[in-house]
Amino acid sequence: MKKYSLTVIGIMAAVTGICAQETLKDSTWKTGGVISLNFTQAYYENWTAGGKPSVSGIGFLKLFATYEKNKVRWDNQLDLSYGIIRERQATERKTDDKINFDSKLGYNLGKSWYASFLTAFRTQFTPGYEDPEFQLVKISDFMSPAYITISAGADYNPNENFSLFIAPISAKTTIVLDQELADKGSFGVKPGDWETIVRDTTGTIDSTFLPGQQFRYEIGAHLKLMYKANIWTNVDFLTKLELYANYIDNFGNIDVNWEGLINMKVNDYLAANIRVELIYDDDIAIPTGTDEAGVTHYGPRVQIKQLLGIGLSYKF
Repeated sequence: MKKYSLTVIGIMAAVTGICAQETLKDSTWKTGGVISLNFTQAYYENWTAGGKPSVSGIGFLKLFATYEKNKVRWDNQLDLSYGIIRERQATERKTDDKINFDSKLGYNLGKSWYASFLTAFRTQFTPGYEDPEFQLVKISDFMSPAYITISAGADYNPNENFSLFIAPISAKTTIVLDQELADKGSFGVKPGDWETIVRDTTGTIDSTFLPGQQFRYEIGAHLKLMYKANIWTNVDFLTKLELYANYIDNFGNIDVNWEGLINMKVNDYLAANIRVELIYDDDIAIPTGTDEAGVTHYGPRVQIKQLLGIGLSYKF
């Protein structure tokens, strides 16, 4: 976990260094972003009320680069976040983990409407475990899953604070490169299975294991909404909503990915932020309980993540 943490910090520092350079002189480009680092430390010695010493940290980096000239607009956004916590005599665990990249190319059709082409990529940095304390059963990893979505449609973009992208044609690829997870059928890929082979000459019955598929392809409709606003002095709000409906398999089941961010600025370098994320994907199996026989059952569930941070923040 430590080597992964150092890798993440290195990536974030490198990207920040590149994007913090002087804004491109070409006025057709607009670039910027925000980086935030939050730390928490607790120490106890002979403390009768109880408590466990711990150190935790979480950081996120949001970058954007927008090209606009004549009728062409090209929006690029990179969203990285990672957090860890370490308690005495306990395994280091992560508290946040995300890699998101979106690129949207549009051609102005008149007023605020664009014919647009969107490419989106989603994955995580490090493994996730069913029980983060013992880290025995892995349930996710880098590129397991990863999602690549390619969509073509119309984008309503009246200003920098609002965007509504509607794509009636969208291709979504789910990638599970970890073969162990693919064999289990994680994230909707076809699981591995045993195949029985009968030898014609001897009548011998053999069995061979067919590995699970690492890719799953979907065709459907895609909607993406973004809105941001300054709700009070030094308080900004940002929300994103993505919906995806598969045309072929279970069309009525809609994948939902919503996130909200409230950023409260204290001064140029100190800020507090609240982040909430909600995910529902019918293809992700989550433990739902154990029956009397001790068998664990799985099914789709709403995933919720909430993070509150106070620390260093710099907007550029």
